[in-house]
Amino acid sequence: MTLQKYTNSLSKDRQFEVAIRLTKLTLPIWNNYVNTNPLTYRDTVVGLTHTVDKEILKDTIDAVEGYLNSTKIKKIIGGTSELKKIRRQFDDPIVALQDLDWELPYEVQTTFYAVYNLIDTLLGKEKTVFAERSEKRR
Repeated sequence: MTLQKYTNSLSKDRQFEVAIRLTKLTLPIWNNYVNTNPLTYRDTVVGLTHTVDKEILKDTIDAVEGYLNSTKIKKIIGGTSELKKIRRQFDDPIVALQDLDWELPYEVQTTFYAVYNLIDTLLGKEKTVFAERSEKRR
């Protein structure tokens, strides 16, 4: 059985548990990079310099995990509003990566995209940055 078939056979909650565990395992890659490199880039459209919060990945994983744990206990009314606020922090950096305004080493970039895809999938996006299909979650 391939990894894709195995993960597809899991419940959505279990898929998120696995995704959270795996993204947590990638955090040292991000942390090692941010401890020795600035998280700034200049966008070529308007020439502004942007800074990415070094805690963006950890904060996002924690928020996703907290949201999923809280929805197992009780239904949160408007609970995705905080997730959407966190998700918006990815907007400019993702565009910068795609426009090559911000260049990261491959391992760091895929770690960044993995967490971005995690929150996007939770919020119901049907395709990830890597053009893989995901089912609507909520």
